[in-house]
Amino acid sequence: MVNDRKPPKLVESSFSTHIFSDDLQGTKILFQVIKMLDSCIIFINDQNNLKFVDLSLAIQSRFEREPLTTNLVGHGVDNSSVNLANKLNKRLKKLVYLSLNVEGDRLLLPGLEKRLYEEIKSRPEKF
Repeated sequence: MVNDRKPPKLVESSFSTHIFSDDLQGTKILFQVIKMLDSCIIFINDQNNLKFVDLSLAIQSRFEREPLTTNLVGHGVDNSSVNLANKLNKRLKKLVYLSLNVEGDRLLLPGLEKRLYEEIKSRPEKF
């Protein structure tokens, strides 16, 4: 019996990572991005309290003007993660997974969102 199978080809990964941080209202916030072909995963954490307790998804539908969003991990009581994933989907025009793991007051969220948009504007190739 002759083995006609060719050895598998190595393919370069289309995944890339990008990490940045900022001090927002006295909290060191860590942003981690995994860029894939048609999607990205964005993890946002308090650098002194790393955890994974939240994951939301936003995807554009062919049939709806607004992205479809849902909370995949977490209790979903606070819609901050879902709302931000929705906005990021509209801005990036791709499927967005967002893990927003920052506790604290809601006053931190506008600064966090602003910093993320600044990074998207200055380094769009990372998203």
